[in-house]
Amino acid sequence: MPKGHRMSSLPIAQYCGQSPALSAKYGSGRAAAMGRAFHSQTAGEPDCGKLLAQLTPEEQDEIATWKEPADVDMDRGVVLSYSDAEKEMVVALNEDGEACHEDDEDCLTVGHLDFAWIVQVEGRRTAYVVDIKRSEWTVMEGADSLQLLTYGYAYASAHDCDEFAVGIWAAVEARWQWSDMFDTSDIIAMASLWDRIQYAATNDEVSTGAHCSGCWARTHCKEHLVPGAVGAANPAMLAVSEGTGIIDNEMALQCVMVIKSMEDLVKVAKSQVKEYARRHGGIHDESCGKVYKPIKVGGRIGFDTKKFAKDHPEMVEEYTSRGAGHYQARWVNK
Repeated sequence: MPKGHRMSSLPIAQYCGQSPALSAKYGSGRAAAMGRAFHSQTAGEPDCGKLLAQLTPEEQDEIATWKEPADVDMDRGVVLSYSDAEKEMVVALNEDGEACHEDDEDCLTVGHLDFAWIVQVEGRRTAYVVDIKRSEWTVMEGADSLQLLTYGYAYASAHDCDEFAVGIWAAVEARWQWSDMFDTSDIIAMASLWDRIQYAATNDEVSTGAHCSGCWARTHCKEHLVPGAVGAANPAMLAVSEGTGIIDNEMALQCVMVIKSMEDLVKVAKSQVKEYARRHGGIHDESCGKVYKPIKVGGRIGFDTKKFAKDHPEMVEEYTSRGAGHYQARWVNK
């Protein structure tokens, strides 16, 4: 049994040690279920049918539009083809940063990588390690995600490689993203990466911040949600409510954190309120004689764009237009 967090949890665990435990307890939602089914289907695994059956018809239709990894020219005379890759592998690292078996007594962290290649490039044994993501926007750090870097580090260690690079295949956009090449003989660079991996795998401190936006379990985390419950009393929010306005970065940061917390808290509360109303015939307010309960409304008129595009691709191309770009506020890397 690994002593530390799983490799897939390391990007968040490096900031908050509570996230992996919450994710393990509450699961990672429908997006993860869709991802597992697509991975299994793409790799031709025997349990593919079972995983697809766990999806709704709408989810099955969506992943049917995702693209399998395309061949990629890596220069230096290297063309990588998915059909030639080693697929769905377990990698593990022990407490000394060396490749090990997941059942070893000193195993620290374990991961399941999607596929990889080992090729000879200019006399060097080179590993290319890839993770499939739904979209290129799924991973804030892109191919520099600590999850992917740990996969590459572990896989290269297990296969005695001279260098490695990690990549992302974005299934929606059908695009590749790649990291720089890492030289495994570069002692300083490898030691620095191992320090990050080791710290993230063993971190048990709770911390809130911009990283919460990438945590699937944040709606079960009181440290994240409680600020939303008391947000109105936050000095920065009070100043805003009094018309003072935001005067510096610290004040703006406090407001952003409270707003994000409030949004998630409201989402959780609305879900539980709706379920209570459904089970108990409504929520009664005797003071005004009203009841909050589910009522049946007319269905929305829909248009099957996917079927139309399949049946009339020439019309889609003729009548499709893209609106003007716009700004969207969200957390991004500097």
